[in-house]
Amino acid sequence: MRNQRTSITNSKTKFHATEVIKRSLSSVILFPIVIYCIYKGEETYKIFLGIIVALSIRETIAIACTKKTQHSIQSRIVWMLCSICYIVWAFFSFIKIREINYGFAQTLWLLFTVSLTDIGAYVVGIAVGGPKIIPTISPNKTWSGCIGGILLALLFSIIFQYIVLHIQYVKNSELGCYPLLTLLISVVAQIGDFLESIFKRKFQVKNSGNLLPGHGGILDRIDGLLLAGIVLAFIAK
Repeated sequence: MRNQRTSITNSKTKFHATEVIKRSLSSVILFPIVIYCIYKGEETYKIFLGIIVALSIRETIAIACTKKTQHSIQSRIVWMLCSICYIVWAFFSFIKIREINYGFAQTLWLLFTVSLTDIGAYVVGIAVGGPKIIPTISPNKTWSGCIGGILLALLFSIIFQYIVLHIQYVKNSELGCYPLLTLLISVVAQIGDFLESIFKRKFQVKNSGNLLPGHGGILDRIDGLLLAGIVLAFIAK
């Protein structure tokens, strides 16, 4: 029995290690492209966002049309339309963030904050484990992972604010209090993650797609960004 448990534990460890490697490689390839589009702004940025939105809507339709569940056509249409409106809302929110004062820095900060929240939650959740947050919706998300994600994002925000303030020579008040804002956005991003989990669980789908190795689909990668972008755009200067 002990050997069987050890074998299962080792298998899980290897699986998680493989997933971390896949996620890391995907990020290394994708991040330079994303950062370039954010830096260029204007049409390049809007075209890039348009592609992401189109792929996200495609995944949304695929999930809503899955044959794994017996939902009515009306129910599928309502879920699909609500999800599409949510994605489009986030699209315009990201455009607004890029166009405000220091939009490049703000957008970059948002991207890294949400990404590091996700990484911190994933790594700490695996390493520490503990009580689940809402196991009926997302069985793998733990309170330790939630806190770990927030702490990693906060550490980044302190470093990021220091660099921006000293390289761009801007006033602290012009960029807002990043650590405090990071706490809010990190929590909001994790709520956004849960929202997508509710949608996928409704139609008994594990991943929104398989386009991104280690992540799944586009929606699996940007679920936290969607809600975080909407919230930041609402409070942005």
